[in-house]
Amino acid sequence: TENEEKIAYYKPINRLKQLPELTVPQDSIVLVIDTIHDIQKCATKYSKMKQTKAKQVVISGDSLFPIVVYCLVQSNVEYWNRWIFMMKKFYTQKILSFGQTGFCFSLVNAAVTYILEAKPSSFGLDDDLK
Repeated sequence: TENEEKIAYYKPINRLKQLPELTVPQDSIVLVIDTIHDIQKCATKYSKMKQTKAKQVVISGDSLFPIVVYCLVQSNVEYWNRWIFMMKKFYTQKILSFGQTGFCFSLVNAAVTYILEAKPSSFGLDDDLK
């Protein structure tokens, strides 16, 4: 669509906007996993646009982190703390620590923590902003 070409990471941001409509923890973790996969696909696609030679592009967790922060902020989903709390209550620590569920949960958890602890100046805004 037209928005996909104009807005960076449109598809994953749009997917995250569906999160408030979900009430089943399994559905919400699947949505987050699918979103992280979308972010990886977009990041790979965008990085290949700048390359002249066909190189294998590896998008690591460290590379994904700022993109996940961007997508969470752009999604305007307001209750990430509640979602993290719900995931910790519903799933065992083992599930949230290993595999793709653990990777995606940890990435979102770290991004939410970063956003909540960041000062407005971290985003180019005045720290006196309320």
